[in-house]
Amino acid sequence: MYQFIEALRALAVVFIVNSHLKGVYPSDSFSFGAGMGLALFYMISGYLLAGAAKREHLGKWYVRKVLRLYIPLWIYKTVMVGVGYEAVHGFGGFFRSFLFPAYWFVASMVVMYGVYGLFVKKIYRVYGKASLYAALALSAGVFGVLYGTKAPIGALDLRTLTVGAFELETYSFMTQWIWFGCMLLGLMLAGAKGDAASGKNRVFYLFGAVFFFGLSVWMKGLLREPGPESLMVLPEWFYVGFGYCLFQSFMGWESLWQRMADKKVWKLTELLSRCSLEIYYCQFFWIHVGRQAGFPFNLFCIWAGIGVSGYLLHRFSQIIISRLERV
Repeated sequence: MYQFIEALRALAVVFIVNSHLKGVYPSDSFSFGAGMGLALFYMISGYLLAGAAKREHLGKWYVRKVLRLYIPLWIYKTVMVGVGYEAVHGFGGFFRSFLFPAYWFVASMVVMYGVYGLFVKKIYRVYGKASLYAALALSAGVFGVLYGTKAPIGALDLRTLTVGAFELETYSFMTQWIWFGCMLLGLMLAGAKGDAASGKNRVFYLFGAVFFFGLSVWMKGLLREPGPESLMVLPEWFYVGFGYCLFQSFMGWESLWQRMADKKVWKLTELLSRCSLEIYYCQFFWIHVGRQAGFPFNLFCIWAGIGVSGYLLHRFSQIIISRLERV
């Protein structure tokens, strides 16, 4: 595992959890980062999956990736039902809670793993970069058409699999085309890792990431009030720009991250990175429980609970997954 990936994934999960901390900070203005974190996550997924999707049998690869999503999910959901935090009514409730969509991110990844694997195995491996650029253009084009025409399918909510108000949200069907584009950018970066940014280019990309970060935060404040619809789409592209620039910069600083790996503080980065999926699952319970306490004690309790439970869920899940893989 490249150390820059550990750093990026740790930062991504912090952004995502932070975006859910409404009612925790003195002001909800500090609760942001979902789009930037998700852009990073999908790029990291595309980057890491590129080689395995080419080498392995597609069916076995897909089953392995889906199990990695569901094993910790099933453990977490079982515990939450057991403590009374979640309730499941009938087969329909069980299916929606434990299988699909469960969480919108799970539904998104279950579909994207399949599409991404097929693309890499059947198209990219044959036609190369031209097919990748075409797929990126297609993803951007479909998103543009869905958003521009306000097609009802674009507003499909992956949390409930129902069509609601036409809003540009991280869990909307139309936004999944942006996230899939981020996976494709990760594939592109994996193909260019031998040409990682160095010297001044690393600094250039870092400043680019800071620039897009500033634009994203500024637009978040600007769009609190109703404004022109043409502006509503801009943050999505700023998130992609932020993720791409930061990815390039961190990849160029791999030697620095390698030296950091010997430091004790790096253990926290590894914990956040390697338990990122489990942290995503566990966050909702601890935010619900800890929100009632006063700031900053609530913030400390939430992160402590998320970290410990995420680590335990990860370790238990890995034991089960390793045994299943041997079978």
